[in-house]
Amino acid sequence: MKSSNTNRQRFHKPYHFMQLAEEAPFEALAELFHNFSLDNFRQELATWKTLAISNKESIYDDPDSINDLQDFIQELLKLIEAFYLLNKEKNKQYFELLFTALPKETRQKIADKNRPILLTEEEKSNPAIILQQFKQTFTKTYVHIELLDMLEAIITHEGDNHIDKSNLILYYQQFHFLTGLAIT
Repeated sequence: MKSSNTNRQRFHKPYHFMQLAEEAPFEALAELFHNFSLDNFRQELATWKTLAISNKESIYDDPDSINDLQDFIQELLKLIEAFYLLNKEKNKQYFELLFTALPKETRQKIADKNRPILLTEEEKSNPAIILQQFKQTFTKTYVHIELLDMLEAIITHEGDNHIDKSNLILYYQQFHFLTGLAIT
């Protein structure tokens, strides 16, 4: 029999990424980019887009909604690249310390997987521009609905293309966190 813990805090999760994101957003950002590369996000969103568009039962059944989805994903990818650069600048000492401890080949592989490809030189030198553009283009409500529509289209997809559904919520949380950080 377990002993009773009188100090138990009800309705509290001891650790969850979403809790960290709310309490310490820059720490959550550092954790996010420690665990995921820009290539991870590019590949995941490419798969999400393919599955969402190919799902015959999804909201993406007309050219206008497909165009909106494609534009949204493009802007989301730019936002992710901008946050990566902001995080890299904010945690410069951490990155330098981490990279000096790694072999040269490993450093090169990590750099290759984290190379921003969508941002202009001006946007790379001032990634806050992208955050502002994202906030001006999309409302918080639209972003939440679009993310949920994509998630629903992927979950209900029944075609030949498959995705590891065990990671869907994990990626959804990352997208939700990043877009929320940009819009608030």
